[in-house]
Amino acid sequence: MSHARPNLPGVFIWQRCELCGSSGDGLCRGCRLLLPPSEPPDLRPDIDRVAAVFGYHGLGSHLLVQLKFQNRRQALRPLTRALVSALGSQDFDAIVPVPPHRGRLRARGYDLPHLVARRMASGLDVPVFSRLCRVDDGSQIGRSREDRLAGVRFVNNGSSMGRVLVVDDVVTTGATARACAAALRAAGATAITLAVLAATPHRDTNGGDSVVTPATVSSIPAA
Repeated sequence: MSHARPNLPGVFIWQRCELCGSSGDGLCRGCRLLLPPSEPPDLRPDIDRVAAVFGYHGLGSHLLVQLKFQNRRQALRPLTRALVSALGSQDFDAIVPVPPHRGRLRARGYDLPHLVARRMASGLDVPVFSRLCRVDDGSQIGRSREDRLAGVRFVNNGSSMGRVLVVDDVVTTGATARACAAALRAAGATAITLAVLAATPHRDTNGGDSVVTPATVSSIPAA
């Protein structure tokens, strides 16, 4: 008996918008227009440039919750295309994703910055190197700005990579990104650009940045 897979040229995978559920390439045009505009922070001199797709508040926070905590990845395709487009004609020698805290990685089962980095690598034709090792004392979620700045550190387990594109899911205080940049520059990186899906545009009254958590989604109306 033959077990050959049948040829079904008319079969396709239907995709829906992760925000409103309508048909689309992971994120429909209407919802893309509703996402808050990005306001990337100025992290110079540690990081030469920051590129982001949307603002980390309102509907942008809701979308990031789905990506970061619910493993809903369909929106990654249009978002990473937009992020590659935001970088323009800039050239890179290496893409380095920000490594997650081990406990968070075990809990989620996937590494969002690495997924974004791999998709961007395809569009930019630049290799991905996972050479950074996190040596801080825990997750950044819920910490004050001062604690974030003091509590994160990385070491680079590779050689110099020249012009580096660092990839993360979100930038808030910039503490994690600056720590990554310090490790990369110590190893000889000559230029560093940060690419993130979302950027926090404001700080809360405690001096830290507003941080999205799984609980945040309950306060956002369903699309």
